[in-house]
Amino acid sequence: MIPQLQSGGLDGMLVGVPILTAFKYYDVGKYILDLHFAEVVSVTLVNEDWFQMQSEDTKAAIIAAGRAAEEAVYPWGIENVGRSYATWTENGGVITQLPAEEQAQMEEGFAELASELLESQPEVKAEYEKLEELVKASKAQ
Repeated sequence: MIPQLQSGGLDGMLVGVPILTAFKYYDVGKYILDLHFAEVVSVTLVNEDWFQMQSEDTKAAIIAAGRAAEEAVYPWGIENVGRSYATWTENGGVITQLPAEEQAQMEEGFAELASELLESQPEVKAEYEKLEELVKASKAQ
């Protein structure tokens, strides 16, 4: 990627700031347009059939271990994004954003596209709706 950015073979890419700073892309390019449209989310999953075959004690231990890992990793992830933004600017990089109206227009377009994609894939839509319910339940607590 870096040689192509340096030679003009690429004039941009879609990537998170933590990746850009980890690989010192600020040595190649100065500007980031931060679109704020996606977050990297790490999840831990197990096969449902396998999970259901475990004893209740084992299931509880798996859930507890997953929750403990999540609670340890989440704050680090938030801090890492902040550190990455700071590293970019400390190394001469500039972070720009879309004007509010353009940001809203982009987000609306993504929402429409997501809706169309979900409608065309019922199995994915069902999983999406399950995740949406979990988020709503979590926010209600």
